[in-house]
Amino acid sequence: MKLRSIVKSKEFIPTFNGNDELPADEKIVINITRFPTNAEAAKYKTYKFDGSGSLELVFRDEIMLPAHVGKIKNLSDDEGPIDSGAALSRSTNLLLDGLIAEIRQYLLDSEELEPGE
Repeated sequence: MKLRSIVKSKEFIPTFNGNDELPADEKIVINITRFPTNAEAAKYKTYKFDGSGSLELVFRDEIMLPAHVGKIKNLSDDEGPIDSGAALSRSTNLLLDGLIAEIRQYLLDSEELEPGE
């Protein structure tokens, strides 16, 4: 069976904090160096028990971001520019969690295939 390929752009403009509505020269632009393989994607998801004993999904963003995100344009905080996936993964700014989640979703999610596709 031959499946259709899903091709995503390596230039990602997140919607985080209204970013997609900014002028082009102000938008945060994420450069994807490469998309994860199936084996890599599986390594980026782990599970742990929380304090109440419930199972919780945990993402390994500290590994995924440096491996798949190259340059980041137009992103900085009070500590200075955040210009790469590695810098984003090291950031202590917790307000960037939504941006990280959006990048993760772009890297790891795919479209559903219809029967026969």
